[in-house]
Amino acid sequence: MSEQQNQAEITLEEAAAAASEDTVALRRESEIASLSKSDIKDLLPADERAQREAKAAEFERLWQARRRSKE
Repeated sequence: MSEQQNQAEITLEEAAAAASEDTVALRRESEIASLSKSDIKDLLPADERAQREAKAAEFERLWQARRRSKE
């Protein structure tokens, strides 16, 4: 094989590898986009999930207290 043919093959292999990486990335983005809120919650680490739930509970408590004070 000539040097030019070797270079062309290397370029084709690199292009195929890049296309494969792009395909994997697009597939992953598509999977992420299709997740529901509960699926995303399940992916969070337990401590982060607990922190978010505690913040949500605190917000709800404050919101209810504010509503009661306006009545």
